[in-house]
Amino acid sequence: MNEKNIYLKFLIENVRKNDESSLKKVINLFEKYIRMLSKDKGTYIYDELIEELLVLILLINLEKENLFGYIKVCLKNYYIKLINEQNKKVGIEELQNIIFCERDNIDRVDKEEKIDAYLNNIELFEELLPKCIKEDEKILLIEYYINHKSISELMKMTSKKKSTIYMKLRSCRNIVENYILKEVSL
Repeated sequence: MNEKNIYLKFLIENVRKNDESSLKKVINLFEKYIRMLSKDKGTYIYDELIEELLVLILLINLEKENLFGYIKVCLKNYYIKLINEQNKKVGIEELQNIIFCERDNIDRVDKEEKIDAYLNNIELFEELLPKCIKEDEKILLIEYYINHKSISELMKMTSKKKSTIYMKLRSCRNIVENYILKEVSL
């Protein structure tokens, strides 16, 4: 198992534990991994682990509001920043500001721009969501993360038909998690 997969394995294990101590480990490991990849006087080169970790954290424990809400938002904003940059590079200092900034200051991009960034990344959606998720449900999922709302709040805002996204996302979470664990073991 290479160094990247060892980091991913530890991150997955600590995300699953879902407690304050594990959250700190995730943040520390993530920061250490970022530093390990930093090159050219602090410029961070995009690496696929970030995307894999984003996918996992977005889908694990989705039905709960928990300590991982904060890091989910941090990773989401970091990822949007990368996909908005054609060369997928960001300064390490700026990256740390995005990840560890105060929650009140976390929304550095306009809401509509965030939605567009997600909708325009078709490859990410194809990997993240099974075909049973409809376009309007994808938008609801995006808005859930943008507004930091719990699934229960999201369900109240939608019709009963659309609220089935909750069950679909539970299934999707397991699919993605199993896929990532399989990749790590290779």
